[in-house]
Amino acid sequence: MYYIVFDLEFNMPYKVDQQTKQIKRGEANPLMPIEILEIGAIKLNDQLEIIDTFEMLIKPYLYKRINPNTKKITKITEDYLQNALPFKQVIKKFFNWCGNNIIFCSWGKDDIIILESNCNFYKVNMPDINGFINIQNIFTEDEKELKLKEVVKKYDIEQDKSFHYAINDAYYTARLLQKIENENLYQYIQKVEDIHKYDKIKSLEDERIDKEKIICNCPQCDSITEIIKDWVFYKKYFWSIRKCNQCQKMLYCKLKIRINDSENNQLIYKINVKIRELK
Repeated sequence: MYYIVFDLEFNMPYKVDQQTKQIKRGEANPLMPIEILEIGAIKLNDQLEIIDTFEMLIKPYLYKRINPNTKKITKITEDYLQNALPFKQVIKKFFNWCGNNIIFCSWGKDDIIILESNCNFYKVNMPDINGFINIQNIFTEDEKELKLKEVVKKYDIEQDKSFHYAINDAYYTARLLQKIENENLYQYIQKVEDIHKYDKIKSLEDERIDKEKIICNCPQCDSITEIIKDWVFYKKYFWSIRKCNQCQKMLYCKLKIRINDSENNQLIYKINVKIRELK
């Protein structure tokens, strides 16, 4: 058995708001809304020893202008990708490198979902995978998704490589995988097809939702709020407008419901409340 810990850097279309000059998401191809620019991966044996590495850039096909936010975070530019190979050539090399009898691992599940969408767009078959481990979920505390850098620091792993480079992030994720007792790993392995099982919760009438856990008290005085506009689903989140009659504040509430893969698909509710002055 081999564990393939991989990380992706990717790009998406963008546009610039002419009034605010802010970068916003542009119109994307729904078949591949996010395009992979780089793959970095670490291969570990069944004793969780690092035995090989993989690192390659990918020449963009759909979104050839690199999103300024992507440039800022990853330092990847158009010039940097000038001599990169196209996706089909890179992914063939990557899957050949992975070999057989493998389990894919990543920090969060976004990378494997993006990898699948890119493969589907190019009509490339994914290899036979024995399962997937979401390493971020293993280190989740108090229902809070921690960033890779935070957990690396907590476990005193030497930070001798820059973050947001695919191979470096894959390396740090692999080092965290090594912190887990080998005999306990089996409980974190899930089927790849189950990754999408609970992705889309678009209605609060979903039978899995416990409405008693959806509480929007005023963050300033903790009073019960008055509903001005009840929850509506928009772009992966639920949104509501409330009013605190005690503080005389308008509240904008954002609700995210996700699945904790490591806890028997338990729903996790995350609510952010922002205060706005009444006009």
